[in-house]
Amino acid sequence: MFLIKIVSSRTFIIHLLFVLRIVIRKNRIKMKECKTVLDVRTDYEFEGGHIEGAVNIPLDEIPKRLNEIKAMASPIAVCCLSGGRSSAATQFLVTNGVDCFNAGAWMSAKFAIDNGELCLVK
Repeated sequence: MFLIKIVSSRTFIIHLLFVLRIVIRKNRIKMKECKTVLDVRTDYEFEGGHIEGAVNIPLDEIPKRLNEIKAMASPIAVCCLSGGRSSAATQFLVTNGVDCFNAGAWMSAKFAIDNGELCLVK
């Protein structure tokens, strides 16, 4: 009986995680639109692969290039390698009046664009 509870609990947890994943995904699919993709990885990382048409401004250059970023078409999707740097950049940019959002990891953002979850409006 104890084994059945463990198995059923494990099955329940797996099912719950699956349902939560779907709910999170549906909330994310609200078809965010962006006009610019800003990649805040280093130049070297960017050269290794990026979203077509993305602008590369490394995180440490964001403050001194703020006026350049404010001139970009918005909303701006900010991405990086894993989402950490893009989160920091997004917080800084929003605080300084830039219409942007954290798109997270660049490969996830590319996947979202390719699958219609993130619309890159030209």
